[in-house]
Amino acid sequence: MADFDRNFLLINQAYAEFAEVEEKDVIGTSSLGNSWLPKEIIAKNLSKVREVIENKEVIVRERMINPGRSDESYWDVTKFPVFNDQGDVVAVGGIGMDITEQKKVEQSVRLSDKAAELERGKLQPSIDSLQECFAYFNQDKKLVNFNKSSADRYSYLKEN
Repeated sequence: MADFDRNFLLINQAYAEFAEVEEKDVIGTSSLGNSWLPKEIIAKNLSKVREVIENKEVIVRERMINPGRSDESYWDVTKFPVFNDQGDVVAVGGIGMDITEQKKVEQSVRLSDKAAELERGKLQPSIDSLQECFAYFNQDKKLVNFNKSSADRYSYLKEN
């Protein structure tokens, strides 16, 4: 959590470990001096902090840090206003969660789905050449594919 001048008021243990700092060395210092964040990220962060202060609303967004580099990472970031008893914003809090592994899994699933779709496309002419009705279902008993004979016989509308 930081004040309007972006001086740290509070950090948690996870932040201290991530930034490799001691809480006592950070409280009261400027968050603008984070050596682990690129300058362009700091500039975007300031813009979002101003937005939180002006609108008095929470902002949630996903960020990529160090795109294309070996240390590329993805973060789910939440910035939120902290109010005093009179309803004035007195600080801005932030929560960041590393979602890099989740993003890698999502990308892997997308690539796998794309590969499966290509394979289905290669099989479709063979499936359609069958004179018998042919259909297959997934483990949830949802229809995955069928051939032309099945479509004709059961009046399915097949999407192309």
